[in-house]
Amino acid sequence: MDSNIDVVTFESPLGRGIVRADVQALRDILDAPEALLDSASILKDSRSTKAGIAFWPGAEERPKLFVKRHNIKGALHAAKYAVRKPRAFREFRASARLEALGLPVPRPLAALATRNGMFAPGPSYFIAETVEGAVSTLKFLIQAFSDEKVLQNYIDAVLGALGAMHNAGISHGDTKCSNFFAVKRADGGFEFGLWDLLSCRFHNLALGEKKRFEDVDRFAASLAEIAERLEMPLPKSASWEEIRKAYAR
Repeated sequence: MDSNIDVVTFESPLGRGIVRADVQALRDILDAPEALLDSASILKDSRSTKAGIAFWPGAEERPKLFVKRHNIKGALHAAKYAVRKPRAFREFRASARLEALGLPVPRPLAALATRNGMFAPGPSYFIAETVEGAVSTLKFLIQAFSDEKVLQNYIDAVLGALGAMHNAGISHGDTKCSNFFAVKRADGGFEFGLWDLLSCRFHNLALGEKKRFEDVDRFAASLAEIAERLEMPLPKSASWEEIRKAYAR
């Protein structure tokens, strides 16, 4: 694990896993990950993933858990992931790297890669702490497109996070607005962070201009797409040209 997080790796009858050293109680829970997912309030259930919010079994006073199962969609998909790192492990690694950089991400707790038989990969599971109070992307952007200060703070936070990642040799890969969260503070302002980090890629050196602006341009395009969907004018500060200028500063 290329971060400063203290983790424990383990083998189980289901497969192999990784868990933060300070939450090893999750190791027992990972012996039956489907039971945890069955108890969750489901956020998404598709052919590729199933995700939800669950309580710690027997410890409802603890922070809730975000649980995601990455599915194997068939024989060709299984063959592909027989030679690739399981998606849950990739997501754990990305979250841990960004946490080590000091970026606000849901705290990654554990990952488990299961097997079907001796060699065939099965579903993999990623567990993280939840983000309490996160505002839906559309609800937040309706406010941001009408409040220049809120919008500028959001753009600055996203571009600042991307700059830190790029300098560390990490490309995000999927910078649509829904992959950045906003949490409203008591004073009415917002805190921002990153989640859903499966598309991150790691490089040996700081990113070059082309790779950097792939992430920046995708973020700008996402803002424009959402403004069009909401039938709201796109503020000048959210235009492609202005976002590129802001990142370059």
